[in-house]
Amino acid sequence: MADVLRVGLLIALAAALLTTLALALSWWMEPPRRLRRAMLKALGAAPEVEALSPGEGRACALNFDVEQVVVLWANGAHGLAYAFDEVEGGEIIVDGHVVARVRRGEARKSLDVLAPDANRWFCA
Repeated sequence: MADVLRVGLLIALAAALLTTLALALSWWMEPPRRLRRAMLKALGAAPEVEALSPGEGRACALNFDVEQVVVLWANGAHGLAYAFDEVEGGEIIVDGHVVARVRRGEARKSLDVLAPDANRWFCA
């Protein structure tokens, strides 16, 4: 009877250990965590500004100390890193609409396109 109890306790302990490991792996592989780890690895330093879209598996980050911008996709599996002097310009896109455009050496130009719900703020 004692042996049956020991085997039952060992099986319960093994199941608890496997459950804990599975939960830890699930936590580690969450899309926001994967994207932040990939950004840190690509920049070599913590980003000063970041934009995450975990649902789409995309992110971008800026670090002004190392003067780099990183763009990631596929949950951080693929990405590009640029030095600031390699970037010619940029666009601000809200809900699929380009609302502002800037080129190096010029002031930002606001466009006449207003995106629906552009005034709505999201906090993550």
